[in-house]
Amino acid sequence: MTNITEFKTVSILGGGVLGSQIAMQAAYHGKDVTIYDAFQESLDKLPARWDWMRAGYEEDLEDFTADKFDEALKRISTTTDLKEAVSDTDIVIEAVPENLELKRETWEKVGKLADERTVFATNTSSLLPSLFADSSGAPERFLAIHYANRIWKQNLAEVMGTPKTDEKFVEKALKYAEETGMVPAYVKKETPGTS
Repeated sequence: MTNITEFKTVSILGGGVLGSQIAMQAAYHGKDVTIYDAFQESLDKLPARWDWMRAGYEEDLEDFTADKFDEALKRISTTTDLKEAVSDTDIVIEAVPENLELKRETWEKVGKLADERTVFATNTSSLLPSLFADSSGAPERFLAIHYANRIWKQNLAEVMGTPKTDEKFVEKALKYAEETGMVPAYVKKETPGTS
C-alpha cells in the first residue's frame, strides 16, 4: 500500500454509539468528517459522547493529547441533510440500526446523491452486505467495514466485500482502515458477524 493519503473526507450515516466512534476515530487521524443523522435529537447527544470518548482515549492511548482531541472535534460537522453529507465525500460509512429495509432505503438515497469516486461501506454486524448492496446502485463499490465498540482500543477493522465488490475498492477500504489508526483484516468470504 502506498503512503499517499487517499481519504480526506468521510461521511458517517448515524450518530449513535458506533457511528460517533467511527467519526471520532477518523477525525482523530486527520480526516474531515460529516455525521449525518435523520434525527436532530441523536446529533444533540454527541457532546456527551465526545466527553465519554475523550476519557477513553486519554486512558487507553499512550499518544493522547487534549489538543489533538480538540483538533479532531473541530474537524467534525453534523447535518440532518443527507445530500449535504454525501454529495462530495471520499467514503460513506453507514451505521444505522440493523434493519434491512432501513439500510436498503438509506443506500438507495445515498446512491443517487454520492459521486462516482465514493467508497460505500456498511458497519453491519448481523446482515450480509450483499442483501442491500444493490440498493446503492453501485454494488461494485460496496462493502462492509466492521468495527467493535471502543474502536480506538479494539482497533481491528474487518473489511469484507460481496461477490459483486470490485477488488480495487476492497484495497481502498483496507487503506482507509490503516489511515484511521485501525488494523485492517480482510475477510475474504462474506459472512455475518456475531458482535
